Amino acid sequence: MKYAEPFVVYISIQTSKGHRYIYYTAVNQDYGLSANGNYIHHGLGTNISDNSWHTLTRDLAADLAHYEPGNQFIALNGFLIRGSGFVDEIETLPSIIPNNQIYGVTLDTIDNIDASVDAVGSLSKEMTTRVVFDTVPASIYTSALSKLSRSSYIMGQLFDSEYIKQYTPIAYQVRVNEYLDLHGDIVDIWEIGNEVNGEWTGDNPDLVAQKTVAAYQKAKNRGYQTALTLYYNDFVENDGCWSKEYEKMRPWAKTRLNNALKNGIDYILVSYYEEDCNYHQPSLSEWNNVFNDLGKIFPNAKLGFGEVGTTTTDKEAYLSRYYSLSINHPRFIGGYFWWYFKDDMTPKSKPLWSKFNQILETLQ
Repeated sequence: MKYAEPFVVYISIQTSKGHRYIYYTAVNQDYGLSANGNYIHHGLGTNISDNSWHTLTRDLAADLAHYEPGNQFIALNGFLIRGSGFVDEIETLPSIIPNNQIYGVTLDTIDNIDASVDAVGSLSKEMTTRVVFDTVPASIYTSALSKLSRSSYIMGQLFDSEYIKQYTPIAYQVRVNEYLDLHGDIVDIWEIGNEVNGEWTGDNPDLVAQKTVAAYQKAKNRGYQTALTLYYNDFVENDGCWSKEYEKMRPWAKTRLNNALKNGIDYILVSYYEEDCNYHQPSLSEWNNVFNDLGKIFPNAKLGFGEVGTTTTDKEAYLSRYYSLSINHPRFIGGYFWWYFKDDMTPKSKPLWSKFNQILETLQ
């Protein structure tokens, strides 16, 4: 769409609670559910009416659930636009990624991308590949993402946790804009923060939270699916594996993130490495407690693992233990995203690839 003046986009939908209009305008805030309960507003950001072409993708079910949790999207009736401007290529799309279960792996490099694409695409499940964007121009990833998108869903990690402190808030937003501008239409989920509560992200947790919220808002304003990965460190045994009090995962999430993110984020994921936490192996009961707590902090988000891996123990057993976890939460979607996929399973002739595929074949 291309607009240089105010506009309103109305989407007429049928829901389990009756008819609704979801409408969008060029403002930097959401007005939410109207007093009469018939209209739900989402802001697209003021930059959308800058007389330039913009591609927008909205998940109508998520936009509905954001302000009416429990209300189910049934059907799209139609749309209308008030205001003078240009629109093109209006289309409905299938669900961006599977709603109920995600099987993920991580690529921390796009070196030898053809072998990685083959390894991912040959697995027995439909995979989601998490691509870690390095501190390089976004254009470096254009070809690799195009190839990968033919055999996998894509989750794009805007910043690995070790890079967060290298960027000022302004530079952080510049990088976010650069990647969203170039790859917004090919990346299915934007991971707007990784292990953000870890002390290695910087000694000012409020600044890290500010960067995280800004990245979330930029991606959300464009209608993209968003994910946030937290670092699990506040278990009871051994008093956790944090070095500074402010790192504790659940208190960090509760107190440092704003309500817009907590209510609107699409995926909340957990990163955990047993070898980094005195080899503490959480029980199923402990993991159920973790995801139950996160489900309360983030009431509309799907829940899962955003990063697991090991370099020191039996990798096959580790893979089986995590990818087979039966978490008792209605919004748990898996994920896992084995960090060492490139090293351990690319090319697919490596022995661990076959063992991993066998594990996947046993999962429902």
